[in-house]
Amino acid sequence: MALSFENPKEYITELIGTMILVIIGCLFGFRLYGYSMMAAAGFALTFVGLIYCIGKYSNCHFNPLISLSMFISGKMKANDTLWYVLAQILGGIIGALIAFFTLVIAYDSWDMLINADYYGGYFYNMEGHVEVVGAMIIEFFLAFILSYVTMKATESKKIDMKSGAVIATAMFGLIWIGYNLVGTAVNPAKSIGTAFAMMFSNLEGHFEPLIQLWLFIIFPALGAVVGTFIYMIMESGEFDLNKYLSSIKKNKSEVAEDADDAEYSEEAVEEPAAEETVDEPEEIPEIESEEEDALPEVESVDEESVPEIESEEKISEDSETKTE
Repeated sequence: MALSFENPKEYITELIGTMILVIIGCLFGFRLYGYSMMAAAGFALTFVGLIYCIGKYSNCHFNPLISLSMFISGKMKANDTLWYVLAQILGGIIGALIAFFTLVIAYDSWDMLINADYYGGYFYNMEGHVEVVGAMIIEFFLAFILSYVTMKATESKKIDMKSGAVIATAMFGLIWIGYNLVGTAVNPAKSIGTAFAMMFSNLEGHFEPLIQLWLFIIFPALGAVVGTFIYMIMESGEFDLNKYLSSIKKNKSEVAEDADDAEYSEEAVEEPAAEETVDEPEEIPEIESEEEDALPEVESVDEESVPEIESEEKISEDSETKTE
């Protein structure tokens, strides 16, 4: 299947929105502030603000888990889903780097920690000290809840202010729970971005988020998939796997047809149009009407051959002379 860059405005908006979300969320969750509620509030409030400010340019996902759920439910095409996820990951990396270097410049120190996802308490005294199995379970169920709430709140692939407020409320509670356990934001784009940014830190174990990154990608994705399927089953009362697979194939065929149409239109534009020769109109022979042929020719009558008709006055004068 050929990728087509169909909606560049939406993809760029997703990149910018995810970048802003990660910057503000990470700075709110900076360890010097000391409260997981601050990180949760930063992500949730920023999410709602982005929907209000740039919602008309994109579907306002800013999270690969939401885009994945939209694709599984059939609300989004595979082509758009892939571009959305790539834009979100790139935005998360840029945002995390900006947040990290902002703290480095502000505190003049490379011993900085942004809200990276990790388990085991490598950097400072975390409250949870969660091991790997616990981190898997936490990430799975937090993503499961987020995807189910997202599917329940949205009627289409677009997140508006009403559904965005519901999702942000769920996001606030989930991040508040998971932040002190595994540093979660229930967002793989943020996990990837902060893992790359922490490589520049001088803190001991600063490569741990990058080493543990697989956990914060695989298990949230599994949770989103299961949460979406559970929503579909509960809404329809049953789930027909064959029907679902046929709908996926239909979406793929539609994307392929769109790509073929786009290639055909480009070729048509590139090929110069052949000069059209305009034939001169042939002379149309005059067709004499049958009526004209049928009408006999009227001979002209000479004025001399028509006898003059005497006027009544002259006749009366002649009659008077005869009587006399």
